[in-house]
Order: sequence, then C-alpha cells, then structure tokens
Amino acid sequence: MGVTSHFLRFGGADGVNTLDRQIVIYGGNVDEIAARDVEAVTVPGRNGVLHMDNGRWSERRQEYLAYLPGANYPARIAYARQTFGRVPKGYQRLEDSYNVDVFSLATFEDALVPESMAFRTSGLCTLAFSCRPERFLRIGEQRIRSESPVTLVNPSGLPARPLIRVYGTGAGVLYVGDMIVYIDALTDYVDIDSDTGDCFRGSVNCNGDVRIQSFPILEEGTTGISFTGDITAVEITPRWWTL
Repeated sequence: MGVTSHFLRFGGADGVNTLDRQIVIYGGNVDEIAARDVEAVTVPGRNGVLHMDNGRWSERRQEYLAYLPGANYPARIAYARQTFGRVPKGYQRLEDSYNVDVFSLATFEDALVPESMAFRTSGLCTLAFSCRPERFLRIGEQRIRSESPVTLVNPSGLPARPLIRVYGTGAGVLYVGDMIVYIDALTDYVDIDSDTGDCFRGSVNCNGDVRIQSFPILEEGTTGISFTGDITAVEITPRWWTL
C-alpha cells in the first residue's frame, strides 16, 4: 500500500492483536485529546452563557484506519466486527504501535464502512473505540514497595488514582499526602483502589475494615506516604496518566 503499517492490541494479553488477525493498521486520530466536560447554561435576561465545569474530562473517540486483505469485502468487515466484538464488554486495555509508552481503556464501537465504493473494494474500514479520557503511562503500572516512608513524584501533573496494597497484621493508619486512612483490621493485606472506590483482599470485601473520608489521590508534584501501627509495608501502583 506504500504506507507504514502499524498494529493495535485490544483486551490485554488474551485479547485481539491485529498482527495475528490479518488486519493492517495504517492511520487514524491517534493523538486525539479528551475535551473538558463543560456545560453551557443560558440565563434569562443575561447576555452570553454560564459555563459550568463538571470537574471531569469527557470520553474521547479513538479511530484507526485499517486494511483488510482478501477478496470478499462484506465478509472481511463481518470478520473484523466479530473479532473485536468477542472481547468482553466494558472498558478493556487498548494499546498501539503509535504511542508505545501509554495505553487506554476503551470499548469497541464498530468497524465502520467507508462511504466511497472505491474504498470499500480496496478493503478499507475504520475501527472505532470509545475511550476513557486518560492515556495511562506504562511507568505508572510499576509497583513501588516500601517498608518505610516514601515520597512519590507525579511525572504528569494530573491527579492519579492509585491502587495501594497495605501489608500488616493488625490495625494501623496510612497517610497519603494530606489524606488519612484508618485501617481497623488487617489480615495479611488490604487493597485500597482509588479508581473504583473499593477496599478488598482478593474476592473479599474489606470496606468495613477501612475508615476513609476520601480515597487517596496522588496530586501534582510530590506526595509523601507513611504509616503507623501494625502496618509493615505498602505497595503502590500509581497509575500515572496524561491526556
């Protein structure tokens, strides 16, 4: 085709890799940035509009231009739809060869058919995904374990919602910046997930063992993490992200 081919993976290690499915990725809006969720409200008798910031970022739409080699175009489109449609519903991991240092959480929308018949007969289509606004940094997946106070440096400047595993054999207090987490009981460990707003140990719900006013956030700059009581160590997956 005279262009550089790329690939994408959707659904993690057990998901879909276009390199294995005879689907060639050669373009798309790979640098699309999420928009701020701002609502425009009109006020009777007042000129202009009132802009209400809802304190969040909207979803972004990620599209990839794909080439589907083969003779039967309708069958190839059906194959692409079925291939990506088999990935479990809900947000799944999406990564590509354009931006190797980040990944997204996305849901598959469709393999969109181009309007021009010439493009159809060439075996081209668009793979469309709805993505959470974050582009998660791969370095944010690295677990940071410490048995003493530690300071983390946020590399992106955007507030991250970490997964914190707290180890110990009794009650203790966890300090994350200005936030305080009271843990009334510990059996081996408890996971505190600031993204889902849950506390658990494996499949065991531990929300009743943790008293917390708000889940920890790793803000811009540095955040100190320390602990007291029967806590012996912490393990932080920071989940750094950018737009």
